[in-house]
Amino acid sequence: MGVNFEIESSLIKEVVKAVSNFNEEAIFIFDSDGLFVRLSDLNRFKILELSIKSDDFLTYSCESPVELGVIIERIWDVTKTLKNKDILNFSYEKGSDVIVLRANGLTRQIKLIDSKLLSRVPSLIVSYDYTATIVAKQIKDFLKACGKSLMFNVSIENGMLNFNCDTEGGLIELNLDGEECSLSPIDYVGENTYTISEVNNALSTAKNYLAVKGGSEGIIQFSWDVSQNSNSKAFVARRG
Repeated sequence: MGVNFEIESSLIKEVVKAVSNFNEEAIFIFDSDGLFVRLSDLNRFKILELSIKSDDFLTYSCESPVELGVIIERIWDVTKTLKNKDILNFSYEKGSDVIVLRANGLTRQIKLIDSKLLSRVPSLIVSYDYTATIVAKQIKDFLKACGKSLMFNVSIENGMLNFNCDTEGGLIELNLDGEECSLSPIDYVGENTYTISEVNNALSTAKNYLAVKGGSEGIIQFSWDVSQNSNSKAFVARRG
């Protein structure tokens, strides 16, 4: 009894990268549906919820729910050696204090930490005032263009979703037509400020299209598909 699965290198690398951009430690929760992780940064300015469904593993077996406390760097030491299309085998026997990772003839035992000693992040209950859909590359390119600036604004006015940042070299803007990005309600008006580094880290593995939610409570949520059945959500609190 325990957890056993095989996973493509690209997917496990995405999991490790996403988690490591929030915290060095995490609780991996396994059950019959797959893997779920919810964690925050140390200051709880941002939260990640990552759900990898069992159908997106190559093989998957978990007879009963289990929570494993892991230090992400120990897993990264193995995943960093993997190439595209490599396969990682993960095994955990109930009651053990280690997980065993196997790939390309390499076997590594990784010591677990007591999940009861790790901080648990409750599920967020947030009331959002607007939703939109944007291209991940657009927001990532905007944040990159902001350079060494610390903050940026997200505003909605006149049916436009706007991202803007005052840099040393001048104003950087990303202006999206509300109809083209499915802004709803189209007549919503509001503005919030966020930290560039926090949003950058939150979106480190974001790709394709992002569903965006926000509003007067100040928390902005980005969600995207990780693979066919799996998804990721990042929540970032406003600053300033």
